[in-house]
Amino acid sequence: MILQGKTWKYGDNVDTDVIIPARYLNLSTPEELAPHCLED
Repeated sequence: MILQGKTWKYGDNVDTDVIIPARYLNLSTPEELAPHCLED
């Protein structure tokens, strides 16, 4: 299988609040979280 798409490569020690901001931790499904990924 070959996958194609965009990727972002980050260095070490990435703050998890950069991935999903804490204000969205009340959401639970990937569909709800996806629009807020790397939002800030």
